[in-house]
Amino acid sequence: AKRTLKNLRIKASPSNMEYKITGLSELPCDRQTFSMKQRNGRDANGDGEPEMIEMTITDYFVNIRRMELVYSGPLPCINVGKPKRPTYIPIELCTLVSLQRYTKALSVQQRSSLVEKSRQKPQERMAALTEAMKTNNYDAEPALRASGVTISSQFTQVEGRVLQPPRLKFGKGEDFTPRNGRWNISNKVFVEPIKVERWAIVNFSARCDIRGLVRDLTRLGEQKGMMIEPPFDVFEESPQSRRAPPPARVEQMFQQIRAKLPGAPQFLLCLLPERKNCNIY
Repeated sequence: AKRTLKNLRIKASPSNMEYKITGLSELPCDRQTFSMKQRNGRDANGDGEPEMIEMTITDYFVNIRRMELVYSGPLPCINVGKPKRPTYIPIELCTLVSLQRYTKALSVQQRSSLVEKSRQKPQERMAALTEAMKTNNYDAEPALRASGVTISSQFTQVEGRVLQPPRLKFGKGEDFTPRNGRWNISNKVFVEPIKVERWAIVNFSARCDIRGLVRDLTRLGEQKGMMIEPPFDVFEESPQSRRAPPPARVEQMFQQIRAKLPGAPQFLLCLLPERKNCNIY
């Protein structure tokens, strides 16, 4: 969360001032404290410097600033100060400034959602564009009308042609023409099947029948004309490693592979704990 929010701009209520996020507080809002000079307060002798008191962020905003906080208590605060002089603001008082460019890498879930949204059928994409034209009503835009620009609500039609799909060549002299961009190789043999001799399994999943998987993979290879030898080794992940971040888990497994494999394998078969949205992937 810290890396995701860092350097983003926010506006804080009620002043509506704009800040740049530098981090998050280590403790939640109702436990994070700071030193504050007590108003009209003096030390025990009644003179000298004003007395410094420790106060939580929640107490400061509720009792001093007279602001109501609903759900900030158990959440961390937004830090808009410097590392040595932090300035904390409760998260519910912050609003992200719009139209900020996000340059960090997307998560697995975000990438999956992006691919899903962009994978529209032509009819669906056309319907979405048509609806956008109706909603935006460009003909009523004063700037466009003043410039003499008009946008047609109808799509421009152009002539095109459909190319014939290339013929696929399989083993035993068999050719095949795909239909609708798809083809089935369940009963086909490869033209030049290879022999797989050096390969290994990297298991990140605790619920996988590895013996059954190797058996099915070998049988499937034979159907395609391939000879698949048993794997050189199966690298299992320890239960302690599963609690580590994904990059650390992958690096630990590669250290095991480098230590045991005599040379570069033809391929590594990695078994993931989830079919989709796996951070290890």
